[in-house]
Amino acid sequence: MDIAVPHAKFQTKNLTIRPAKWLSAKLLQKGEPVEGKRGKFEVRDDQGQLHTVKLTSIFIDPIPKVSIDEEDIGIVEPIAWYEYTWAGLPIVLVFIGGALGAVCGMMAMYSNTRIFRSDRGAVTKYFLSGAISFGYTLLFIVLATVVQVFLGQV
Repeated sequence: MDIAVPHAKFQTKNLTIRPAKWLSAKLLQKGEPVEGKRGKFEVRDDQGQLHTVKLTSIFIDPIPKVSIDEEDIGIVEPIAWYEYTWAGLPIVLVFIGGALGAVCGMMAMYSNTRIFRSDRGAVTKYFLSGAISFGYTLLFIVLATVVQVFLGQV
């Protein structure tokens, strides 16, 4: 799912963002990936002038903030604080289960933010996010039990 970057200077040489799968989002111009370093890209507009495009990742949101020559471009609505709160509930596993809890909690949180970035309805987003959180919590319990049995601590 590529997201168009609306800007008057890029009508024919359209810019799009390909959201992050795991690490970082990609900038595309006319469907082709643009090479850049550390989230900064040099692209030419419709008149051939060079512009700097910067992609700034926000926590675990797969869609970065976009700025062209220091001008912020709104490509999507930001995730609301209450959606981040709901998506981040599995992070409680860090306090319960240390490193294993952190891995399960972060994976659940990452999956949940992807759900909130989808085009599903609000009720479906919260239901799926809750199911993912519950699933990762069960996974944590199973893995923690296996580790304890393996180490002979049960």
